[in-house]
Amino acid sequence: MIDFRPAARRTLATIGVAAALIGAGTTAAAAPPNLPGPMPPAANRRLARDIFRDLVEIRSVHAVGTAGTAAVLVRYLKAHGFTDSEIRVLPDIRAR
Repeated sequence: MIDFRPAARRTLATIGVAAALIGAGTTAAAAPPNLPGPMPPAANRRLARDIFRDLVEIRSVHAVGTAGTAAVLVRYLKAHGFTDSEIRVLPDIRAR
């Protein structure tokens, strides 16, 4: 038979409580499953995908410049209600 003295009982009780709290804390603090949040309407997702596709297809490296990228963005902005006075395109400055 094991002789648990009062000090040893307190230590074992403390370890037992700590282990129980750690076990409960890790299960309670576990991250919830990665659930998607609310999604934008399908038309918005389609428009975003189209804009992204058009921008990715443009060659806009430093030597070529970004005028083509700006033209695509201006086209989309105008198609969706922006006026010329609301759109400002800065000049394409390239290192020579």
